[in-house]
Amino acid sequence: MMQRTEHGLGLTAALIAFGIWAFLPPYFHLIGPRVSVWEVLSHRIVWATVLLATYTVFSGRFSRLREVFARPRVLLALAASALCIGLNWVVFIWAVTHGHVLDSRMLRPGVMLRPGVRSCIATSDAGRRRQTQADAGRAQVLHRNIHGDDGQQ
Repeated sequence: MMQRTEHGLGLTAALIAFGIWAFLPPYFHLIGPRVSVWEVLSHRIVWATVLLATYTVFSGRFSRLREVFARPRVLLALAASALCIGLNWVVFIWAVTHGHVLDSRMLRPGVMLRPGVRSCIATSDAGRRRQTQADAGRAQVLHRNIHGDDGQQ
């Protein structure tokens, strides 16, 4: 039952995220270059922080957040990833407000690298599965050799 609930929540979150992504470019284009890219990014950071802090407090996960802040290496990695995401957003917002959405795909590393990273992960998973199957096969042969079992009944 828990997996079905988590799956439903994940699906809902994905649909909401894709819905937001569908409306962001027209919204940014509407505000155009009249509003600074940095102002838009600042609002995004502030409101995301407020939303996530509220969620963290009400979901009872505040202690986990304290654990993260107690580990400097993790905090440094999160800060570096936040900087990269922020840079990606700056490029995206600027591109949309200045009519260069398609050009921005080449400048935003996350957009161009994502398919390659997914392919590498899929390949490594497939390789790991093949390795596991080969290990199982070798173990079976070893078992037969040790116990003199030829596998026939």
